[in-house]
Amino acid sequence: MTLLRIGMTPSEEKKRTVSLESVFLRALDMSARLWKQPTILRCNYFRDLLQHPFKNGSELVEAHPLHQLGVRGEDEDHEITRLDDHRIMMVFSPAIIALGNSDGENYNTQHRVWAKGVVWLEE
Repeated sequence: MTLLRIGMTPSEEKKRTVSLESVFLRALDMSARLWKQPTILRCNYFRDLLQHPFKNGSELVEAHPLHQLGVRGEDEDHEITRLDDHRIMMVFSPAIIALGNSDGENYNTQHRVWAKGVVWLEE
């Protein structure tokens, strides 16, 4: 700990300590709020995402950046939708979905997408 205090005056050391305590308290508060959320998290992997045909702009998945969807060209509308209804070949990261609401209800009817899945598509 002395390594972080080399060349510091006592008042600078006190300021840094208070700042560090503030960071820890914010992290603790965020952690407590996250774990109080009565939601169920679900990851949608390859077998789950195969059930949905790919559509650009989907709430559940997005194409890997190397597919370059949305790159401006002569026919922008075609470029954005050119891979719609193509097969998902690989999932780079799963879709993460929170089921239910903040009251701990409606697990079968309500969901929020926390992170879209990133997929590679058949060209």
